[in-house]
Amino acid sequence: MIVEHDKDISYLNMDQLKEQMKAVDAEIFQLKQFIHTFERDQLLKNRKLVLLVDLDQTILHTSLDTSVGNAVGVLQYELGGGRSQRRYQTRLRPHANTFLRNMSQLFEMRVCTLGTREYACKMTSLLDKDGHYFGGRIISREDIDSTTSKRSVLSSQFSVG
Repeated sequence: MIVEHDKDISYLNMDQLKEQMKAVDAEIFQLKQFIHTFERDQLLKNRKLVLLVDLDQTILHTSLDTSVGNAVGVLQYELGGGRSQRRYQTRLRPHANTFLRNMSQLFEMRVCTLGTREYACKMTSLLDKDGHYFGGRIISREDIDSTTSKRSVLSSQFSVG
């Protein structure tokens, strides 16, 4: 690997590269701890708890089946690019907007989904056009260690203890 510092090029061996990676990991850990502390302090100041809002099969339902045509209350859209582009449809659960409005008064809400970040962003734009409910706080497949369980979110996103 080549590292460039002020136009001085040096080559790193594997041991040096591993040491730099450890240092970067330590900095990332410290930054995450700082963010957790800041978020905790803000939550305490605002007297709110965090509510993870699971998207799929909870607040909305998304499928690949686009056979409903232009049915009322169904959003149709495409995600992905090129050959991986697919057509989806999403229907909000009854009273979803009322639920979100009421819960936003009591909690700091975060979206949680096993879907991709692209999908999560699309759904939050549908649910929260102005960013009042979620404010970009999204936990997606890319943030979760497991593809079948969201339990790891609790330990990775929140300080426990």
